[in-house]
Amino acid sequence: MIFLAFLIPPAIYFFILGLRNRRRHPVLRSGITDFAGVLFAASGFLVLGGPLILERIYERVRILQLLGRAGWLEGVADSWYFWVSLWILYWVAVFGGAYYLAWRRRNQTSIYNLRAERLEPLLCHILGRLELGWLRADDGRILIGTREAGNTEGSHKASDVLLAENPLAGSQATPASEQLPAAQILIAGKAAFQSTAGVRIDSFPALRHLTLHWHGAYDRVRPAVEAELADAFTVIPPDDNPPTAWFLRLSLGRSFLVSFLLPLLTGRPLRPFW
Repeated sequence: MIFLAFLIPPAIYFFILGLRNRRRHPVLRSGITDFAGVLFAASGFLVLGGPLILERIYERVRILQLLGRAGWLEGVADSWYFWVSLWILYWVAVFGGAYYLAWRRRNQTSIYNLRAERLEPLLCHILGRLELGWLRADDGRILIGTREAGNTEGSHKASDVLLAENPLAGSQATPASEQLPAAQILIAGKAAFQSTAGVRIDSFPALRHLTLHWHGAYDRVRPAVEAELADAFTVIPPDDNPPTAWFLRLSLGRSFLVSFLLPLLTGRPLRPFW
C-alpha cells in the first residue's frame, strides 16, 4: 500500500500539469502555488517513505544488537530518546525544508505556455501603461522606477491594445528611453536611472515555462503588473507545448498501474480466508 502512495500523488500532479499546459491561453501562478504542486507530488515519499526508512533502520539496528555487531550504536540505540529524537528531527527537516523552499519562492511568478521573447515586450508595454519607468540592465534584468503621478484616464489596458500595437512582436514595444520620466536624463549615452525594483525572466524553453524573479521593493509594483499580465493573457494564444502529451501519458500510465495493483494489494491479506 505504501508503494501506491508513491504513485498516486505524482499521477494527480502530472494530470493537473497536463491540463494546465493545454489551456487556450498562458497561465500565471505565484511561485508558492507552483511549488505547492511539486510538494504534493513528493508527499507520498515524504509522509510515508521517510518513516518507512527510519523503521527499517530501527529493525536493522535491533538485529545487529542481537548478533552483537551494533558497534558504537550498542549503547546509543538502547535509548528510547534516541529514536524519538530521530523521528522529531526528520519531521522538523521535512516541514522546515518545505517552509524554507516555499518562502524562497515568495518573490517568484510562474507562467506556463509562453516563450520569453513574447513575454518581455508585453511586460515592458505594461510597465509603460502603468507609468512606471523601466530600463534593461546589462545582466538581463528589467529595472523598474517609481510610480509617477499623472492622469491615466486615457490609458488602455494591455488586453485592449494587443492587437492594435502588437507588443508581442517586439517591433512596437516602446523604447526604454521613451518610458523614462522626464526627470531621468541620459548621460554619456547611458540612462541615469534610479530603480526601486527589478524583475528577471528565467526561461525553460522545453516546457514553455517562464519564471519571473522579483527584486527590491516590488510589493507595490508586482500586484499591478501581475493583474495586467493576467488580463492580457486572456487574449493571447499560447505557444505550442509538445511535452503536454507526455504529462498526460505519465498520469494515465500511473493511474493504470494503481488500478492494477490496488486489487492485488488489498486482496492479499484476504487470501488465508479463501
